[in-house]
Amino acid sequence: MASSNLARGYSTEEQLSIAKTILQSRAESKKEEEKEVVVDVCEDCDSGEDNEKESNASNGKASKHADEETPTKRLLPPVYPLSEGEEVKVQGSSSIYTVKHVRGVVFSCNCPSWRFQKGPKARIAATTTTSSASPPAGGTAPDVAALHSLAHPYKGTQDVAGWVVSEKLDGMRAILVNGTAYSRAGNLIRAPPQFFSGVPPAAILDGELWLGRGKFQDTVSITKSHGASMSEWAKVKFVCFDAPAIPGGINERLDYARGATANAPHCEVVETETLPATGVQEEIDRRMALMKKAGAEGLMLRHPTNSFKPKRTHDLLKVKHVSSADAIVVGYEGGKGRNSGCIGALVVELLSDRSKTFKVGGGMNDKEREIERYENEYKGRTVEVKYNELTKGGIPRFPIYLRTKPDF
Repeated sequence: MASSNLARGYSTEEQLSIAKTILQSRAESKKEEEKEVVVDVCEDCDSGEDNEKESNASNGKASKHADEETPTKRLLPPVYPLSEGEEVKVQGSSSIYTVKHVRGVVFSCNCPSWRFQKGPKARIAATTTTSSASPPAGGTAPDVAALHSLAHPYKGTQDVAGWVVSEKLDGMRAILVNGTAYSRAGNLIRAPPQFFSGVPPAAILDGELWLGRGKFQDTVSITKSHGASMSEWAKVKFVCFDAPAIPGGINERLDYARGATANAPHCEVVETETLPATGVQEEIDRRMALMKKAGAEGLMLRHPTNSFKPKRTHDLLKVKHVSSADAIVVGYEGGKGRNSGCIGALVVELLSDRSKTFKVGGGMNDKEREIERYENEYKGRTVEVKYNELTKGGIPRFPIYLRTKPDF
């Protein structure tokens, strides 16, 4: 099935029909975050875990994604619905709008939601047929928001019997579009052109650039370097865990990914298994114990049959190890955005090693962020933080504020 999906082409009539259907659905949608011009796009970019990985600091911002699920329409197939410069008139819910293929992966529309939307207006609609190690024509990088899902934490209360389970990789997120890799934020990842050789240009893949367990910082030093050689990149693997443009459940999407990476020496597909119908929590606990012993970050759980959703979704859950430590508050950093005028993060030193200084802002509610509380409740006090693991320098990664300990 993967090869037929990979090879399939669409006639001009089919492409225009698909484009019109999606555009009409977009015009009727009441959700601003699901503005669609040629494909469905989630406009929100939260301050998620992968961005925190790259900065290795917690900024304390709340996620912009709501917990509730909203219906998501499938992406276009990996082909352009319009030639460059071509326009099409589309009937919306109340007016006729003009959609134009500007260049590369950039499209425009004169509808109100398009003109008044926040952020960049470039939208990825599909891929071309040639591989490239640079941004598309005109230097415009695609908006990859529609090409990856974000996970909710597993709380032990969800019914995940029969779900697909895999290791949670401790690497750098990468979305492969047209032979070029982008970070979750849409920034170009400057991999050598031959790194993705063997992957068909039409394949859109979501995965992780991964060097191995406990080697996140080494991975970043290679993948974020502009001058890293192919010999350095050859140590890294692109491990694919989704193919967002392919219909069907996760197993169908991973079947496609296996076909797309079969001839790519530096790419592979994540290993998966299926959780049992009974004794699920015991099985998760058993696997987590093995992951911890092996130095792995945790597990990812995926709904077996639901289609891809370009947002934070309960169809994708993460199970992570959690540790805690005590730290002394020595200062604070002012907040930004919704936390402007408040405490953005506490500056703390590990109680066990006062030479280790870091910031913790995640986990604090609005009341706990009130600046007037700093002198009376935080300064010089001991706070408990939870975290995933320690960096090579012995500093907690992704620290989350739990509580301020009482003085005795």
